[in-house]
Amino acid sequence: MQLTRVDAIVVGGGLEGSLLASALHDAGHKVALLEQGKPRDPAPPYDMWVNSPLLLGAERWRQTRNSIPFWDNWAAAAARDGIVMALRESPSWGKVEEGLREMGITPQPAHLQGMFPELITPAEVGTAYLPDLPVVEPAGVAARVWRKLQRDGANPNADTRVSLIDWEHEWPTAVTRDRIFRGKRLYLTGGVEELFNQPLPVTRQKRTWLEAEPVLDRPFAGVRPVLWVHYALAPFQVLPFPDRFGFGREREPVTELEEIDFLRSAQKRWLSCEFKTPAVYALEVPGWLDGVPVVDHHPWRDDCIWMAGLGQPHWGWYPALLPTLVDPQGRGGLPPELSWSRTLQPAADAPVYGPQPA
Repeated sequence: MQLTRVDAIVVGGGLEGSLLASALHDAGHKVALLEQGKPRDPAPPYDMWVNSPLLLGAERWRQTRNSIPFWDNWAAAAARDGIVMALRESPSWGKVEEGLREMGITPQPAHLQGMFPELITPAEVGTAYLPDLPVVEPAGVAARVWRKLQRDGANPNADTRVSLIDWEHEWPTAVTRDRIFRGKRLYLTGGVEELFNQPLPVTRQKRTWLEAEPVLDRPFAGVRPVLWVHYALAPFQVLPFPDRFGFGREREPVTELEEIDFLRSAQKRWLSCEFKTPAVYALEVPGWLDGVPVVDHHPWRDDCIWMAGLGQPHWGWYPALLPTLVDPQGRGGLPPELSWSRTLQPAADAPVYGPQPA
């Protein structure tokens, strides 16, 4: 078998793995990017990230805004208007007002019925219109990163399935069907559970998501804003696409059936239009129950790093984590709050990772 020696091996050529390989290459490292298929972007409904600042907290919201130039460089940054709603006399509305003040966001007046004619806005409901929320739309990003790596001579490896990681060798070693890759450092961004050869904690949350085509009196007139209706347990989100609406909540349902019933009843309560038969997605969202991902060293190797919690909820701060991943400075270099053994904490209190802009 052919032996290839590199500075860094990245297993997994999706969005996060390809961006990591590009950052390593730009830092002067010889990189082997190994992907069992083709360069791939997140598939629907994972292919867009847009979130209410009220779900992130002030620090995470600042980090999200600071990440936009990075995503803009890859033609993946966009903006989307949003609407936040809650019953005026409820604790949720008080939290909305307090959260907006904390983040320095001043809601702007808007004719919501004109922007979102299907929306039901009874008098007892308070509304806040939030323009230009940051959005990440990563369609085509992985392929663009791969083309850049190829132009730069990094030659990423498609259709290259890693069947074994040799954890005992002096150098981290990844074995494929016909080649052996050895590097000074190894990153697992894909196939972690299969290749890690160690018991892993649960690193996924389950979500139930509905998507349905609205039955409207007239075609879409422009792009609808994103809608968040704040309940006590979790905000009900409406994400309008060009031809369909998506419905979901940022919470793990007790049962899928109960969550489907809730989403359908909430949709009828806040939207006046009818919908064709909805498609139900049982989503798996990377990350722990606190909303923070898992990035850690192999238990007995400082030169091997595994990442099992990256994904859509964390694109906003992934750019700030990349410099730390490129130069982790041994076991002490990775943020300890990302360790799988950390104490779980609420997502809103999650710290900001990586170097901070002035």
